[in-house]
Amino acid sequence: MNKIEHLTKLLMLHDKKEQNLILKAIACKKYLDEELRKLNLLESCLQEYKLKLKSTKNGLTSFTYQQYYAFFNQLDKAIIQQKDSVARSREVHLKWLKEIEAVRKKREGLKKLITKEKTLQQIKMDKRENQLATDIFNQLKPRT
Repeated sequence: MNKIEHLTKLLMLHDKKEQNLILKAIACKKYLDEELRKLNLLESCLQEYKLKLKSTKNGLTSFTYQQYYAFFNQLDKAIIQQKDSVARSREVHLKWLKEIEAVRKKREGLKKLITKEKTLQQIKMDKRENQLATDIFNQLKPRT
């Protein structure tokens, strides 16, 4: 197998690897979007209940007021956990994007190398053809 064939096969492997990484990044992005949606729901729920508490503050018993604050504490904890989940998901997504970029750079380097090798191969063929043409011309030239 010559060098160009080897590089072309290597390029195809990198193409497949990039496609697989893209699929993983898409799945990770979907998961990240879902985690962000959950976070937004928790935060909006907290805001809604805080507004509800403010609007009915005067007619509440101390027990009900304590239940609201216990609920708020639980929501705050859930929001913190969800923010951690979002951060982890974002890190994983960025990791996949960096890997995709690295594979793309390798692919571009391989493409340049293949082009260079093809050019060198063509130059060698042109030299051989020129030498062959010169040899034929010298054989056909009358000797004086």
